Amino acid sequence: MSLSRFFVAPEHPGTPPAAWVRAFNFALVVLLISLGFYFSFHQLAYQLRWDSIFQYREMFLRGWLTTVFISIASLLLSILLGLIFALAQRSRFLPLCYFSKIYVEVVRGTPLLVQILIFFYVVADAFSVRLVTPLATRTA
Repeated sequence: MSLSRFFVAPEHPGTPPAAWVRAFNFALVVLLISLGFYFSFHQLAYQLRWDSIFQYREMFLRGWLTTVFISIASLLLSILLGLIFALAQRSRFLPLCYFSKIYVEVVRGTPLLVQILIFFYVVADAFSVRLVTPLATRTA
């Protein structure tokens, strides 16, 4: 029995390897990556001081809650926008249909970071949108 049976895909491109071969190779790759990270972290000369981090636990919790809130809000907004533009593409009103197609292609064709920068610095400033965090402590 040859070891290539465990690591080499079948000769015919359409036939996938057996399930146990895929699971074995996946587990092997995860193990190698884990060992690489373990070795890398073990070689660090810096020791984390968890006691100094613990004193900021409330700030970390507020930051985490703000992140969850923003994530849920952006998910709901993206579902709403996606539904609106999907329905607009099916519209018989041609300007609406073409506008939605152009919007979808522009959003798909530009990097997310560029979109974020344009909407944050250009569009939000033009419409005087101010960033408000609901969980931040406000001082008067």
